[in-house]
Formats: sequence, structure tokens, C-alpha cells
Amino acid sequence: MRAELLHLLEVGSGLVTREQLRAAGVDRRGIWRAIKRGELICVHPKVLALPGSTFDVWGRYRAALLQMGPDAALTHVSALHAWGLYEESPITHVSVPRAGVVGYSSVRVHCRGAQEIHTVAGFPVQTPADALALAAADLDLDELRFPAMEANRRGLLTPRNLEDASRWDRVRTPMLLLAEEAAAGAESGGEAKFWRLIKESPLPTPVLQQEVMTAHGLKRLDGYWPDLGLGVEIDGREFHNTADAFVSDRVKQNAVHGLGLVLMRYAVSQVMNEEQYVLTETETIIVARRAVLCGYVSHFPK
Repeated sequence: MRAELLHLLEVGSGLVTREQLRAAGVDRRGIWRAIKRGELICVHPKVLALPGSTFDVWGRYRAALLQMGPDAALTHVSALHAWGLYEESPITHVSVPRAGVVGYSSVRVHCRGAQEIHTVAGFPVQTPADALALAAADLDLDELRFPAMEANRRGLLTPRNLEDASRWDRVRTPMLLLAEEAAAGAESGGEAKFWRLIKESPLPTPVLQQEVMTAHGLKRLDGYWPDLGLGVEIDGREFHNTADAFVSDRVKQNAVHGLGLVLMRYAVSQVMNEEQYVLTETETIIVARRAVLCGYVSHFPK
């Protein structure tokens, strides 16, 4: 049995199913003896591995899919992670096209309808739009904005896909809001939240992803009010926390100021957690900008 076992474990990246062992000629009693002698351990009821085996998130996904059968696919936040849109979760979410499949503490099973399945990094996964809609039952809108806008930016989905994924009544509202924000041009969760804050306030709504020609070439602003000559940048640590980004941000800011425009900057954390501050500060700058454009206003004491 040892040779067959090692071969199957090698093919299965350290995992083997009871069905694979039986197909290789190992009967149920032989499998039971191997487990009793400590030659194999149970990762899941149907999935076995060598003692002491440890698995990263991809190994956990592989084990869960093997346990649930050949028609299983990653779904919810597990699918979003496989697409590179969300952090890994300690719970593996798997969907199957049938009801009555029971999961357990580390694997949650969902019944899947007639939805598309794609292959990502060798794993069957649900589409980003469907995964977002299904995850919307567990995540709030702010958490959904980041993977949704990143998927939109990367061309993994369209605003129409998000609208179509709103077919489930319980997630209709968040999916339609995400679709509207993506259609407006938001390419990050911070941009989407800022646009939503302004749109739902009395303030004028900015145009997103506006390009302006500067002395240093085309520069794209996260948000722009054309009639005010006012732009805004939403700075996330992921893209603005390196030495090169630090220099690039200042080149961009000076180039924009060289056009006579004013550029506001907010950190993503401010937009997500300090809504009133962001709205008040934006209103103050808009009012001041209108005053300057309507006539010179002195800021020096008389």
C-alpha cells in the first residue's frame, strides 16, 4: 500500500480521498488499518493525509473541495480570496448544485443554482459578482465595496454584473448601490464611499477618474468638480505607502496645482470612519473655492 499511497499523495498535493485509495486497490479494511497505525490522518471524513501534514489556505481549499465532491466550487469570501479580492478566512465556503450537503466547523456548504463556475489557480470558483452577492449576507456594505471596486477596476465584472447579482431580495439594496458606484467610475472602496457620501449630501457630486493635462503629462484625479477647479485624492496605504509613491504623489500634486487647481487629500481611513469630518471639510473647501472664483477674497487680517 505504501507505494500507491505515496503516489496518490504526490498527485493530490499531500491529500488523498478514500475513493482514490479504493480505486487504487486498497479496501476499506486496509484504509482503516492505515489510519489506526497512524500512517494516515483524517483531514475531513473523506479526505486523508500523512501525519504531521500542514496546509496553507490553498491546501485547505483543496481538501474542502475533495470532501464535497467533483461538482463543488469555492464561493462567498473564499471565492473572493481565490480571485485576489479579499483576505483569507478561517472558514472555507463551498457551494454544490444540490441541497442537503452538510458542512462542519471549518467548511460551510451552500446550495448553488445555475450559476457560472470559473477556474482560478486550478480551483473551481464562482464569479466575483455572484460571490459578492452571496457574501453580502455576512459582510456590511463598506466591506463589500473594496472587493467590488477592485474587481471592477481589474475588469473581472461590470456594473451590469453587479445589477444582475441583485436578483436575491435579501441583497438587492447593497448590490444595486455597488453597481451605481462602479458605474460612476469608482475603482476602490475608498473612492466609492467618498462618492456615496457626497452624492447623499447637499454638496455637488464630483466626476470620478477625471484626467487633466499637466506640465508632467496626463494626471488622473480620483474625483473632480470641473466648475470649481477642485480635485480630490483618496489615499490608501496599499498604494501610497512606498518611497516611490510618496514622490509620485508630490509630483502629481504640484503638477495639478500648476494648472491653478486645488487638490484635497483624504486617507481611506478618514473616509470610512470619519464621515462627518470629511463632509464638513469638503463643504468648507467648496464654499471657499466658490468665493475665490467669484472674486478675490483676502485671508490676511486688516
